[in-house]
Amino acid sequence: GAFLLSVRRSYLDIVFRAYDFGFVPEFWDGLLKSTVTLGNSDRLSILAVGAIDYFTILNNSDEHRKQNSRILFTNQCRFTTSATWRHILGNGYFTFSGAYTWAEHNYQQNRPLLSASFTSATVDREYSLQGDAVIQLGSKSEFAAGARVRFSQFDGSVSSLFAQPIAMLGENIPKISSSLDTATAKASVYLQLSHSLGRLSITAGVRADYYGLGA
Repeated sequence: GAFLLSVRRSYLDIVFRAYDFGFVPEFWDGLLKSTVTLGNSDRLSILAVGAIDYFTILNNSDEHRKQNSRILFTNQCRFTTSATWRHILGNGYFTFSGAYTWAEHNYQQNRPLLSASFTSATVDREYSLQGDAVIQLGSKSEFAAGARVRFSQFDGSVSSLFAQPIAMLGENIPKISSSLDTATAKASVYLQLSHSLGRLSITAGVRADYYGLGA
């Protein structure tokens, strides 16, 4: 098998602190990849990727608080992981995989007195499963089939507590407070048959899809 792990970070925080900025950005990301051989016919692959971006706000002085009140700060986290299992048959193979994705975004702008004037938060989640198989039917024919299911969730909210100009744009933010929670589901299945006639290949198949949206 094989294994790979990496973690990185930015060093902008050192520069921002040295020049006495009113905020400090920090960025991290990581990668994990592994492949494991399970006997002569099976292989398992795992992949994970993540990133964290956030700001530390330093309201140590009146000048810092005034400068930071003009900036819309955002903190973000993202993570994706998947696993795939492949099994080799005597006349074909099949694969089965699952994946999960998560993302969170938070926005906030404060007034000089440190009370929040605008906030927004969203969270996205996605789950998916997929299976595929390919079977060789003799020397000239091949049969393939597969199915996939995906489920997504979204939770979001936005709130403007004080009507004031947007940072650097000079436009007014109306007083609002709203939220949205929704979910979607997708599914598909297919069948395919291929046959070779010399230099000519004939392929026939059928596919069905489903999509649903719920609150």
